Amino acid sequence: MFTKNKVQISTYMVLLIPFVFLGIFASGLFSFPDLSLVNIGDKVVYLLYHIWEYKRFFNEKTMMCIGWAVIAWVFLCSYIMYHFRDFHSDIQNGSEEWADPYEVTKRRANPDDSLNRIISKNVKISTQGEGAPSNNNMVVVGSSGKYKTTSIVIPNSLNSSANQITLDVKGEIMYKLGLYITKIQHKTIRCLNLKYPELSDRYNPFAYIECEEDIINLIENIYDSLTPPDAMVNDPFWPEGAKLYLQSLFYYEWWYAKKEGRKGSINNILILINDETKKDTTIKVQKGQQPPSYLQLKMDKLAKEDSPDNPAVRDYRKLKEGAAETVRSIIIIVNAKLKLFETAALKRIFEDDDMNLREFGTGVGGTLENPSNNRLVLFICVDDREKSFHFIASMLYTQVLTILCRMADDDFKENGGALPIPLEMLLDEFYAGAKPSNTVELMGVIRSRNISMIPILQSTSQLKDLFKAEKAEIIYDNVPVLCFCGAGQGAIESHKYISELLGKATIDTIGDGKHGSSYNSSYNKAGRELMTPQEIKRMDKKHCIIFMEDEYPIYDRKALPWEDKGASRKEIRRCKRLHRKNPNIQIPSRKSKYQIAMELNEASKDKGYVPAPKSMIDPHTGIYVTINSNSPIEETSELPDDALVIDMTSEEFLYQKLGNNNAEDDITAAVSEEIKRLYELDRQSRQPMKKTTRKTTKKKATENVMDSVTSASVPATIEDGVVMYFNSFSEQQKDLINKAIVNRMPDIFIRQMFTMNYDDMKEFFDSYNK
Repeated sequence: MFTKNKVQISTYMVLLIPFVFLGIFASGLFSFPDLSLVNIGDKVVYLLYHIWEYKRFFNEKTMMCIGWAVIAWVFLCSYIMYHFRDFHSDIQNGSEEWADPYEVTKRRANPDDSLNRIISKNVKISTQGEGAPSNNNMVVVGSSGKYKTTSIVIPNSLNSSANQITLDVKGEIMYKLGLYITKIQHKTIRCLNLKYPELSDRYNPFAYIECEEDIINLIENIYDSLTPPDAMVNDPFWPEGAKLYLQSLFYYEWWYAKKEGRKGSINNILILINDETKKDTTIKVQKGQQPPSYLQLKMDKLAKEDSPDNPAVRDYRKLKEGAAETVRSIIIIVNAKLKLFETAALKRIFEDDDMNLREFGTGVGGTLENPSNNRLVLFICVDDREKSFHFIASMLYTQVLTILCRMADDDFKENGGALPIPLEMLLDEFYAGAKPSNTVELMGVIRSRNISMIPILQSTSQLKDLFKAEKAEIIYDNVPVLCFCGAGQGAIESHKYISELLGKATIDTIGDGKHGSSYNSSYNKAGRELMTPQEIKRMDKKHCIIFMEDEYPIYDRKALPWEDKGASRKEIRRCKRLHRKNPNIQIPSRKSKYQIAMELNEASKDKGYVPAPKSMIDPHTGIYVTINSNSPIEETSELPDDALVIDMTSEEFLYQKLGNNNAEDDITAAVSEEIKRLYELDRQSRQPMKKTTRKTTKKKATENVMDSVTSASVPATIEDGVVMYFNSFSEQQKDLINKAIVNRMPDIFIRQMFTMNYDDMKEFFDSYNK
């Protein structure tokens, strides 16, 4: 920061005093009648040794001498003002400079290395204590292939002692680091695997609904996550109507789950939705009226058991009071939105909850009364080619932040409203991948709860594309550390942005001139960017630029894990001394953490961490069945009095018929009629088409749909189609659209059906479902 330095007026006034005394002293020389240039030295010495003869200093020449002294003082002040001005030649065109990464780390790193965040090879900053920034949020920017995951996510996953939630694209991070996390760090790993659902732990959103507001937030999150950003919905009535319908169903399930002492389930919501399409024909109604649906009868029963003002009944009746065609359109919109929930893999994931997200606050196995220090790592594995299931990760993000912020505020007040164990969220592929809703607002409030986010982007423009320009700036305002890993050759805006962010430095320049046979040189000062956009474009992909609050920019090599050679002997001795004072400080190894992790992988059978399968497909029904990992064998120290003791060898035990020979009958009986019906629909929809059907479909669907999908008449989403065309459809056309959604036809085909007349629609539908 530039500060203007100038000589104070008081300094000049102080200088006036000796000048006045000098004038008075000079007037004493005129008291000698024989004064001359020859003896003036002797007279000065005499006055110095007889200074008490003050009468000599006051004579007719005194005022004249004081006047000349004042004139001399004025000349001195003028000289000082001109030649000793506030020159800042070293910063006159810019004051930025590169910081020393070693010096920054020395000042800001924590002695306990597990409390440090690794930003580059030589830069570490403490996440707690005196050297920590104002919050632990960080933004990482770098185009593809710039080692963002390798240099940020992997080193901090190996080093951090905090709880972590990591978006793991393709599941590579969990595979590489899982063994180290479980065996060396002794953390518990849980995984929401949307790429390989059979390896996923189960996640039940109802397990984290504590109040009515949670239901509303969950519905908003589900609906918004399933709505494409470019969806054309001019009338907000339709999405609001669909949300009202979903709200009534979620209230219904939540109310009965509390009454029956169980957890609610998304799968039960799907059953309620299907009940709306089923009519109870056993009930007699007046001519021209439709019999009530099974869902309507359930809502009437709830009104009798509780109250007509029950939120589920209230919202459902508000919806049903509308016009029949409007209600039908809203129901179709909801069916279209939730069609992905009907897949067998998701039904298995939603059937129960293994995540135990509250353990991010209490520690694994801990409670609010007796918290534990066991850490938890949650990997969210997604497919970077398929984004259909990203909304589930977004739901989990939103719910975990909601529940943890509430726990911090209500249950950890004695800890200052902060979680006892920090939580880091490593949000890889933040632009195209799953992300929490209300990210802008959350990044400003999670700091006090001991939670931090690290969004990882490919370009500085992505934040502006995701959010409005003002909101993108708000995110940068809540981030004390920005790590730039590089940009593509054509990313001109990113190059300019980083160059401007670096600022300018003042440099010395020399100019050469020639006039005839004589040469001359001139020296000047000029301003120059620390790095020009062109230099940033040529930046080595193994180096990065770090912007950190309270520090100059840092240019350093990235923390590539395979380049880490482990701790030096000097560092090990230093940590041993600190360990004697503080046992929490870890003593590093001569091998790097990445080397140890790779050795563990090499020694394992799978060459990496592969979680045990969580489910299998039932060969009789084709439905995912969760594998129960709990052992059916129980140990006891005392035998009950009525226990039957049987002694046998292990070989005899293996030949015992302990199972049921009618296993097929038992499995069939255990599967509900509703699940079998949905499985049959799923099986039929996946049957290969006949050659004639494939030709028809290719001719009428694939070519026509792909050619006209971008036209103005084809809706961008099924919801848009309902809004634009449904009121003009006949009953037969509406039934065909509903059947297409139930049979899970591809979206692109259903959207094309909205532009057809009934005959073409019927032919198209029949050709696809043959």
